Amino acid sequence: MIKLFRERHKILSFQPNIQSYAAKILLRYKHKLKSRRLPYQTRIWLTFRNKYLKRQKKKHGQLACAFCRLCPLDSNFRNPHSLLPKATIDHIHPLSKGGKRYDEANLCVACVKCNQKKADKV
Repeated sequence: MIKLFRERHKILSFQPNIQSYAAKILLRYKHKLKSRRLPYQTRIWLTFRNKYLKRQKKKHGQLACAFCRLCPLDSNFRNPHSLLPKATIDHIHPLSKGGKRYDEANLCVACVKCNQKKADKV
């Protein structure tokens, strides 16, 4: 098995850093496995986030930032080619100040820039 593996993947020496093609494949596979192992609370939050943004989009037609009124916003974070600003969920009363995480009365849609600017201010 190891002999066959070495014969199939030759070392690429035309680059300044010599790396084997097999190592690249293994690292990529290992990285994919790590990205799937998200903590349980993170997976719950991401699922809630996607459902909340879909409900808001269905309710209002398109997503708009609650602070700068920039619209439309892109609710899909996985699309790297989108030219639209990314939509995030902002907690009106921050979690660090005692706000509730999943209370929809405490949530609003914001663009990334405004959400980072507000940070933990009330």
